[in-house]
Amino acid sequence: MTDESQVGKGKIEIVNRSITRYDADAIVIPANPDLEFASMGVQGYVAADGGIEIFREASEIAHSYVKEHGEIDINGMTGKVPLYSAHLTTGGRLPAKHVIHSVALGYDSESGSYCNKEVIAESTRNALELGKEKGLTSIGFTALGTGLYGVPLEEAVESMTDEFELHLSGETSLERLGIVLFGQKSPFDGTTYFIEKKAKLN
Repeated sequence: MTDESQVGKGKIEIVNRSITRYDADAIVIPANPDLEFASMGVQGYVAADGGIEIFREASEIAHSYVKEHGEIDINGMTGKVPLYSAHLTTGGRLPAKHVIHSVALGYDSESGSYCNKEVIAESTRNALELGKEKGLTSIGFTALGTGLYGVPLEEAVESMTDEFELHLSGETSLERLGIVLFGQKSPFDGTTYFIEKKAKLN
């Protein structure tokens, strides 16, 4: 299944495919505030197909950030890089040339780590800006927040596609943006999502 929408000169697509097989300049995957490798979930698949060097480079970026800025302290939580931030590494053996590691989580002292539509929006925005800064033309995203943090898929996709549309409406090098839903039960059948989204706005 592929669902597509044209925004200006750019294209947004929702596809059912493994993120490790998505053909783009970069793919975006979730990361923790230390940019440390976690063998479960998406990171495990990326390491298996793309190589552990992807995460070694991410760890080096985190250590370099700490040397320059010190550790991050947010309401008692410490990390090596800021929440919502995005960090570019090699794509190793993946079809994608790069991996963007997105720290798509918030934190407060009462509930600890969390994710919601606002966190996803800001994290998506930062990943897109990094892609633009690096002159990339295409990026594929996992559905941020829908794994460990349990954000409903429909909410995550709406938040992300809103940011895609805003970004593609401005000046950018990016031409194709995708959300990859491999392994998730998709509520999007055929090519209905963008038609229904536009209908809600009218």
